[in-house]
Amino acid sequence: MLIGVDARMITHPGIGSYTRNLLANLLSQSSGEEYLLLGDKANISRCLEGITTASKQANYPVYSLREQLFMPRAARGVDLLHVPHYNIPVFYKGLLVSTVHDLIHLIFPQYLPSKFAHAYAKFMYSQVAKKAARIIAVSENTKKDLIEHMSIDAKRIVVTHEGVSPQYRRVDNMAILSEIRQRYNLNKPFILCVGTLRYHKNILNLIEAFLKLKKKDKIEEKLVLVGRPDRKAKRIYSFLSSLAQGDDIQYLGEIEPGHLPYIYNLARAFVMPSFYEGFGLPILEAMACGIPVVASNVSSIPEVAGDGARYVDPHSVEEIASGIYDVLSSGSLRSSLTRKGFERIKHFDWKETARKTKEVYMEALQCELR
Repeated sequence: MLIGVDARMITHPGIGSYTRNLLANLLSQSSGEEYLLLGDKANISRCLEGITTASKQANYPVYSLREQLFMPRAARGVDLLHVPHYNIPVFYKGLLVSTVHDLIHLIFPQYLPSKFAHAYAKFMYSQVAKKAARIIAVSENTKKDLIEHMSIDAKRIVVTHEGVSPQYRRVDNMAILSEIRQRYNLNKPFILCVGTLRYHKNILNLIEAFLKLKKKDKIEEKLVLVGRPDRKAKRIYSFLSSLAQGDDIQYLGEIEPGHLPYIYNLARAFVMPSFYEGFGLPILEAMACGIPVVASNVSSIPEVAGDGARYVDPHSVEEIASGIYDVLSSGSLRSSLTRKGFERIKHFDWKETARKTKEVYMEALQCELR
């Protein structure tokens, strides 16, 4: 049995992290099935260092006409094709599994750059609903959204939560932490927010809440933002550039993935004030590093964070500010959240994600045979 996996987004944040960790664990658990990875062979080799598997050069841009024209040809000969996003090749005639991480482009069309982008997303989601033998949802919340917005039979949707990579852990090596602190100018205590700077991440309300606390001299920490820039979020960058960054607000952009666990370890608290998340992996990463979490009480976030977060209403600047202040000012709350966070991450394991994903493949193949 040959399973093809679209690995073109393997270097991306978010979906790239899902793809890297899923493939590493699928390949280590292989019990006779073979895999063919489609994408940039150099990127695949670099991201899966030390793991040997077949790959095919298929470096077609995502969301492009070329991916629609040429991905079906690249996947020719596989028994099943897994696309870890909703950008499936609509002309592909074989057995298809798609992972849907969220429905943000349907639920929040105002965050898209144009009406064409919304029409494209709506069409592609409809094609997933029509063509995928099985749909993997990364959370129960995403499954609920798929049923509600796409009217998909619940039996075709399987929830497989994401996991926590072993690199995210408490670090006691003071020399490395000091080196990272100096490299990124993190000599002052800080709170951390990780994620691509898109509008649904609610960065503007976070900044406003933070500035309220600073204006009242309630906290000494600065705010550090880490994440890939999004050229469509012009208002966020305009706001950031209008502020005097460095002392109170620092945007590091996209950093080397290997450095992120150390930055988590250096933070006093982690904040995810998003309006919507399909999963919310940085919450688990922060918990694994022993950092207390302040998070929104919406979408998939409570499903992921459980009792390990101080929840806030993302639409309320006052609540975000209050949540941050409570965590920073109370040692007992920080200790409680840290302890609960360590317990929470035990429920999320990439090995289990890979095992369940392979079950989805087998189920789809058996249905095809029938």
